[in-house]
Amino acid sequence: MFTSNGFETYFWDDMSSTQRKTSGFFTKSDLEKLMNRRETRKKLSAIPIDDKITDRYYQKAAIRAVCEHIEQGFRKALLVMATGPVKPKIFTKLDDPVLNSKEGDALGAAYDFEYYRKKVNRYVEEHKNDPTIYKLNHNLPLTKEDYKELERILIQELGDSEDYKREYGDTPFGLLIRKIAKLDHDSAMAAFSSFINDRSLNQQQIEFILKIINHIENKGYIEDIKILMKPPFDKPYNFIKMFDLQTRNSILKIIEDIKNNAMQVITKQ
Repeated sequence: MFTSNGFETYFWDDMSSTQRKTSGFFTKSDLEKLMNRRETRKKLSAIPIDDKITDRYYQKAAIRAVCEHIEQGFRKALLVMATGPVKPKIFTKLDDPVLNSKEGDALGAAYDFEYYRKKVNRYVEEHKNDPTIYKLNHNLPLTKEDYKELERILIQELGDSEDYKREYGDTPFGLLIRKIAKLDHDSAMAAFSSFINDRSLNQQQIEFILKIINHIENKGYIEDIKILMKPPFDKPYNFIKMFDLQTRNSILKIIEDIKNNAMQVITKQ
């Protein structure tokens, strides 16, 4: 469960921990991984205590008590153990590296999968006016220098190539940024302006074009043109029945060009 007052966000997993502050809302994949952890993790009480660490019964009893405390959702514990005239206090605390780290700090592998994705999303949102990201948001072609800048950001500044491959596979840098930044409304309208201003199209055809524009604005591009045969593009008629062959090809060419502008690079004249 997430709670927020608009300035701070808190997450509460009622089966494993108390409410804690987070940097934002988790993605669907993050939540799926948290669910998988519930099923695959071992109980601390089921893990044997290595005698090389301690073989004293009262110390083992203290360790088990702390483990039980943690399993109940608590994140801090205090131990006071008698060792003679002087009784030192021993503290133990569970830290969340994601919450306590600063941008650029290295994290353990168990947390990178969440933190890297958040850093990428945050960077794009905070740097939409940077030249390269601006081009992707406004359907402008990229140069080789632009693509090198994306590579520097994604696999040097925010993480490394392993982080990127683990989270995004073989997705081209430009397509990823376009998907996050989305496509500017005016730029999407401009790409399809020849159809919007075409007086030979009827109202239903214009509405179909506007559906395409709305989809590209929110998704950044169309991955598979087969979606034009599925909801919400199938009412009142699907793509094939709505337009003649020449018009369909022209629309598909624009859709392809929008996607290619996020992947291909141009050579400066």
